[in-house]
Amino acid sequence: MHEGSALLEGGERIISDETSFWWSKEKLFLFGRRVKVSTYIQFWKYVWLFAAAFFGSFFEFWIPDWIIFEQINLTNYFKNAFGSFLAGMITLLEQVKFHKPQTYFFYESITGSLCSVITTFGNVIEDSGTQLQIHPWGCPAILFGNLICSFIFRKFGKYLARKFNKDVSYAYKMKKLDDEDNRILFEFSLAQQNSLKENQLFPEFENNFSGEHDYQNFLEKENELHSNNENITPLKKIKKRFKINKMKKREHKNYLENEILKRRNLKIYQKHIEKKANQKFLNSSLKLEMYHKIILIICFTLPIINIPLVKISKYFPTDVDKSNKKLEFYYYIMFFWNVVGVFAGRFISGSSSKWNVQWGTFRVNMVSVIFIALAHNLLKFKGYISQSFQFIMTVKYFISDFCGSESGWAILIEETATLYEAPIPKKIPMRNLTMNLFFGFIVYIFLVWIIQITFFFQSLE
Repeated sequence: MHEGSALLEGGERIISDETSFWWSKEKLFLFGRRVKVSTYIQFWKYVWLFAAAFFGSFFEFWIPDWIIFEQINLTNYFKNAFGSFLAGMITLLEQVKFHKPQTYFFYESITGSLCSVITTFGNVIEDSGTQLQIHPWGCPAILFGNLICSFIFRKFGKYLARKFNKDVSYAYKMKKLDDEDNRILFEFSLAQQNSLKENQLFPEFENNFSGEHDYQNFLEKENELHSNNENITPLKKIKKRFKINKMKKREHKNYLENEILKRRNLKIYQKHIEKKANQKFLNSSLKLEMYHKIILIICFTLPIINIPLVKISKYFPTDVDKSNKKLEFYYYIMFFWNVVGVFAGRFISGSSSKWNVQWGTFRVNMVSVIFIALAHNLLKFKGYISQSFQFIMTVKYFISDFCGSESGWAILIEETATLYEAPIPKKIPMRNLTMNLFFGFIVYIFLVWIIQITFFFQSLE
């Protein structure tokens, strides 16, 4: 995808700031050589982007097109909704600070590469423009259907992230508690819950941490001795005084012993907690490193393993849909356009924002629409250019894969929903969404119709 969106704006700064806690623990080496932090970030960021683009291409290849009601593609509904689901979930996960650096690279690769390959803004506009010429009702059905499904699945993704990840839930609550008093009460109640959990884990320390009962017993006994001091002889008073002093010494000695025991247990407890935290950090680091390696290996090997399957796909039974897996050339050209489209989108976009419209997202979406309109006309008038199989398939997958990966539907939905949930006027998110949809649709219709009208008048001459 691109770095111009509100989510990925200044990606290097976000990653370096939020993971600065870990840089002292990380050995920043690449190929046996120590490197700068910026080099380390750039290298692994692009490795993860390539991996996500490879996996997205593999995923995209095996999804057949489900066409209903004359060229309404339900598969695009599913892919746009699923991409919005991932973008909503990952956006919340990114708000949890002090992850390992590779975790942030993984998150950015999903929102910036995988969601970009799966979802497509340009194809939604193309399908809407095509339906406008066939059935007028199909155009709003495609636009509003994609919007409704995407917003619903995006909300569902955020709900799952808060439900099953305690760190995300805590970060979400802290963000909502803007009032300082409410935040202090929330943290105090959380601290009480943590202390109760610690007492349940270490009940042997609980009784040794409070010496209040020693003072209480001492006062009760002293009050008992002084309660009946009437009709007492001087000798009895002296004996009682000796007993009181002896009891005070014994209570003081017991109090000191309890204090020493309490501090000793506290040190043992602190050492235990530190050891447990260090072991947990080590185990989590090793596990995360192993998980990241497994994910990278899977993402890079799946497209290679897929090649033999593609070669035998033409021998599948006739009742299997072979619209996008009939020949090996299909796979290669689709894979190429998807990967190139991801990085083209990142290059074209910027980080400018004016009138609360993310112009990086707007720019890549408009470029995608222009390319799709031009390629659509190439297919329309392929008789004047070339009717070869390779040319037709290259242009077709340029429209569906390059322009789809270069644009970003899930990021547009996430930006609009984030602006809508912010304490700002609701016209601002509507402006961001309307600018993309309205101008995208107008540009597509204008380019398609103006070129067709031009060819029509030239044919009359």
